[in-house]
Amino acid sequence: MLRSMLARCMPPTTILVTVRTDEAVAGNIPSYAPLPYLRSWRALRGMTQGQLAQQSGLSVESVRRIEHGRPATVRSMGALAKALGLSLSDLVEGDPTHTIVE
Repeated sequence: MLRSMLARCMPPTTILVTVRTDEAVAGNIPSYAPLPYLRSWRALRGMTQGQLAQQSGLSVESVRRIEHGRPATVRSMGALAKALGLSLSDLVEGDPTHTIVE
């Protein structure tokens, strides 16, 4: 139904792309989620907000907002997890003070 609605309102040359991670597709990760430990993970990696933003492809302002409690999208969570060398589960639920990181 969504595809038929989109097909009616989008020009035929438009391609709709959905980016998801395996964990998000499996239903383990919500579409939007706060990342209460993002700042701790970033500090543990010795990164500044600017470095994390650059490596994740997000803006510094986006990183700052997420660190201050704004929920992140699945796409942002995936980019941040990759930049930090974490799984999505660890980023969303893992407390770096209680998680062993190799």
